[in-house]
Parts: sequence; structure tokens; C-alpha cells
Amino acid sequence: MDDLLVCNGVEKKYWNNVILKNISFSLGKGKFLLICGPNGAGKSTLLNLLSGLTKPDQGEITIFNKHLPESNATSCLWDSSSLHEDYSGIKNLRYFYSIAGLPLSEFENKAKNLLNYFQLRDSQHKTVRNYSKGMRRKLSLCRVLITAKDFLLIDEPADGLDNFSKKTFVEKLAELKEQGVGGIIVTHHASLYKNIADELIVLNSGKIIFHDSIENINQQSDFSNKIIIASVNNPGVANESIKVLPGVLTTHVTKRAV
Repeated sequence: MDDLLVCNGVEKKYWNNVILKNISFSLGKGKFLLICGPNGAGKSTLLNLLSGLTKPDQGEITIFNKHLPESNATSCLWDSSSLHEDYSGIKNLRYFYSIAGLPLSEFENKAKNLLNYFQLRDSQHKTVRNYSKGMRRKLSLCRVLITAKDFLLIDEPADGLDNFSKKTFVEKLAELKEQGVGGIIVTHHASLYKNIADELIVLNSGKIIFHDSIENINQQSDFSNKIIIASVNNPGVANESIKVLPGVLTTHVTKRAV
């Protein structure tokens, strides 16, 4: 199977601080990867690199064999700040849809569907300036979903959402996955995406300390009650990362292992 994304030996420094070190992984088309880790692990920096917003100091990133920022296959969601405050909800969606180069003939049906799903139909003509934080977040999710092409980069999509909207968002991601869309989701709520995720990476202090398929994780959970990660430089910090893994109920920290 051809890889949609390849990240090979990527490193990033800011001044003398090493933020990411030797990050390497690949992701197939239509696959979803979860990235977990404590604050300061390098997750946001990695997303900035994957989106082409900044360049790695070493290594390379390709999407569909194109080096960033040449690739135009990515739809990104960081937070709600990219929305136009003085535009209405529907005008925001139309604007981002048009600059994504997607066929305008399909916009109305897609927008209507998403606004209904996220319960924004009655407020679609209000300016975003008058939206609550939760409404802004839901509109941002509509934006990334309606402009989805081949690959999504999403940072903490569940933040600020009620349980119904979280469920709705995961259902929409599942629909996109059936259409061949894949992506990377940075989250502290890995279990929310257990039915659509294919792989999981845990970052800690700028390094990948855990990377496996969800299938393998589930198999280990079925046949063994313990997974030991040894030779950890900072077990306390690693513990915070491991606790977010799907299926983890409890963790125990020793001097050099979790």
C-alpha cells in the first residue's frame, strides 16, 4: 500500500532547545494516526511541520510523494482563530470551501448536512463574533470536514465540545475514512477515536516513546494485562503520556519503567 505521508528523521530546534528529535513514521492512505503526549512533548510543533507552516531543521516530510508545502492535500484545524469574526457561519464555510478549490455545486448540500449535524442551522446566518466558544468550535469542525480532501491534521478537536458533538464529529470522521480520507489527530482523549484510529504514537520530550497499531494494542490488551515500557529517562512524565492510551486502566511507575 502506498504511503500517504512519510516523516523521515525530522528534527526541530528553537534557538538551542531541541523540540523534536529523529521523528520517523509513515501513514497509509485512508488511515488515522493518534498522537498523544503531555504538554510540551512537541505535538504542536510536529503539526506545524506536517502542515508546512514551518520547516524541519533536519529530515524530510512528504505527502503523496510531494515535499511540503507543495502538497495541497491537507485540511487543518488548530483552533477557532482562523474563522472570520465578521462573517456569518455559512459565509465562513463558503469562503474556506472556495479557497480549497472544491466544486461549488456541491457546497450547499454539504454545508446543510454539517450544520444540521452540529446543530448550527438556526445560527448559520449570525456573525461568528456572536457565537459562543462551543459554537465556534463546532463551526471550525464543520470547516475542516467540508474542506477535507485526502488528509486531515487536527489538534484537540474535542476541546470545548459537548458529548453529542464529540460523537457527531467521530461519526463524520468515520464517513470520511470510508471515502479514503486519512489524517492525524492530536488528542488527550485517545479512547474517543478507538473505532476509527489505526495507529498510535506517544511523544515525550520531543521523541517517539511508543508507536504501534491499534490492532496490536488491542491484542496485547486481550492476552496480557501488562505492557511494560522500560529504559524511560523520565518515568513520571512518560506515565502521563501512557495513561491516555486506549484500554489503559491503571499505570505503575518504577525508577526506569512504567
